[in-house]
Amino acid sequence: MQAYIKGDLPADFYTDQPSLSSFESQRRLKSQSYPARHRKVLKEALVEQYSAHGLSDKRVDANIQRLDHENTFTVCTGHQLNIFTGPLFFIYKVLHTIRLSQLLTKQFPDMHCVPVYWMASEDHDYEEINHIHLGQVKLKWNTEQKGAVGAFSVEGLQEVIQAIEELLPNTPEAKTIIDLFREAYQDSVKLSSAMFHLVHELFKQYGLVVIDPNQKALKKLFEPVMRRELEASFAQPLVDKTSENLAALGYGSQVNAREINLFYLEEGSRERIVRLKEGFGLSDSSKTFTEEELLAILKDAPERFSPNVVLRPLYQETILPNLAYIGGGGELSYSMQLKAVFDSTSTPFPLFVLRNSVFWMSAKEHRKMGALQAEFKDFIRSKDAFVNSVIRRISDISIDFTPQREQLKEQFLALKEVAKMTDKSFLGAVSAQEHKQIKGLDHLEKRLLKAQKRKLQDEVKRLSRLYDILYPMGIPHERFENFSLLYAKLGPALFDMLLEAFGNEVSHGKLHLMVSENL
Repeated sequence: MQAYIKGDLPADFYTDQPSLSSFESQRRLKSQSYPARHRKVLKEALVEQYSAHGLSDKRVDANIQRLDHENTFTVCTGHQLNIFTGPLFFIYKVLHTIRLSQLLTKQFPDMHCVPVYWMASEDHDYEEINHIHLGQVKLKWNTEQKGAVGAFSVEGLQEVIQAIEELLPNTPEAKTIIDLFREAYQDSVKLSSAMFHLVHELFKQYGLVVIDPNQKALKKLFEPVMRRELEASFAQPLVDKTSENLAALGYGSQVNAREINLFYLEEGSRERIVRLKEGFGLSDSSKTFTEEELLAILKDAPERFSPNVVLRPLYQETILPNLAYIGGGGELSYSMQLKAVFDSTSTPFPLFVLRNSVFWMSAKEHRKMGALQAEFKDFIRSKDAFVNSVIRRISDISIDFTPQREQLKEQFLALKEVAKMTDKSFLGAVSAQEHKQIKGLDHLEKRLLKAQKRKLQDEVKRLSRLYDILYPMGIPHERFENFSLLYAKLGPALFDMLLEAFGNEVSHGKLHLMVSENL
């Protein structure tokens, strides 16, 4: 990801860096490849989904209707159906998507950009979505259900909501969010319906469109690609070749393609389709199909087929007039393995934008940070490295032996020249002595730092407490805490504060420190 953001990664693995000019180019590519028929199917599918959920908002409805127009495009983010939205970075992904859509609509007056949240309703990784953290408390949803999580009943989540209510402060904003949770996670509602409702209510004022891709009409648009995958297993060799090219540059793989990159969906199960000597089978059952049988099911019931991580981005770009995807480092890294798959289907590879990251701190804690001469950039490292860097800064004596090391190296350079002129066999002994003395300086520097930390033990404790605020349980705040605790203190202003902080740049996300008197 660092190489990609810096522009050091060869362009074979992506389309372009996010910029106004690249968005203009991407818009032209998408216009040429995205059929008008897909727009009609997409709009009708969304109208049907919102109607089925009984949800409506004039700003969202207007964006859905605009999707039928050739000058309307989308910016998308996707995420699993974590209960109550999961960790904070989900909120950041959605708000970054909204912000980029606003900026593009403003920069290109003849174009309208719609922010879209793609629900991963077909995912089956229950362990990833079944818990949240509030403060130091982990709240977990226990259920024995299997298969695609979007089809799970929300039975048992009312008890989790009760636990959330007991942990949140007694504020009007806390009551608002608890009421919304209760409304969204009504008994007998499916998890996908609950998430659809929750995200709609949280972000409808910004015109965010929520899409559940697990719908027959949408899967029908992807049927040709799924048919090709079943008949020819086209994706695996393309991904494997790209992964080899990345490995040659020193980069590991995030995903491994399979011979068949599709799952088969039935009630209570989502199983991998595997190729047999004759026909197909399912990875975890004895059910088998002839090729003719499976292709007939695909034609009549494409909703039974679910793309895995390799084909899911291609499915997304097939049904959306999409320009860019906003995701985290892991998401974008595995996307770099997929460009050849897109190229083979003549589907434009979207622009990939690294999401914004955010840390939160109260104004009181921020003042303590200043008093300790700690800087925000100091926190972007391990706890020991953070404490050491600040102690070096506030110590009344220098704990940096760099000048001594440089002086020592100069002296040994002179000794090496003497050795070359007299006896070259002596050169190895000189180098060994240099290594020994520099290592000795390193050891002395560490001892001096350790002594200063004992002397400044009060400052060390205060620094450790500050670090733990940004890294609860040693985990970055955005990957740990649920948004409801912040919302209970800041209310709807939380989202507006973040949108303003995200600024007016069409570029990769940045790392932000948010400070508030109300925390």
